[in-house]
Amino acid sequence: MISLAQTNRDRDRCGSREGRIRTAIGAIDQRLLPEVGHQFLLKYHQYLLLQLAFPFEARHYGDLGSAVRTVEVLGLSALQDDGVDLTVGLLCIARCDGQEVALPLVDLELAESDANFQLVEDYWYWFWNWQRLTRNARPDRPR
Repeated sequence: MISLAQTNRDRDRCGSREGRIRTAIGAIDQRLLPEVGHQFLLKYHQYLLLQLAFPFEARHYGDLGSAVRTVEVLGLSALQDDGVDLTVGLLCIARCDGQEVALPLVDLELAESDANFQLVEDYWYWFWNWQRLTRNARPDRPR
């Protein structure tokens, strides 16, 4: 008999989006992706610190109606002792117009040719789709 964990591991090797996310947050043995929460955001932060290649260029989409701007992402913000704000998720440090700013990683979009594209896209997918929060607290712009 094949276990759920074995089935998930086999699927993850095939490169499914949910498989990659389960790997990132250490939820290989779970059938469904878990909801966004502090524990899994911490794990995703650790995973991305090891996997992302900095610096990289991205487009930043802020509030609705604000201009799209190109930023240079320098790294992920250190996590605070009190955890992560679940309404914005993980923050990155980016250079924009000569200044360093903290931006929600979920508000960035990378070129598909960028080596970090799939990592950031998978994070965005999970953060957007597995929140327990109200729709108003989710990112402004669905992809």
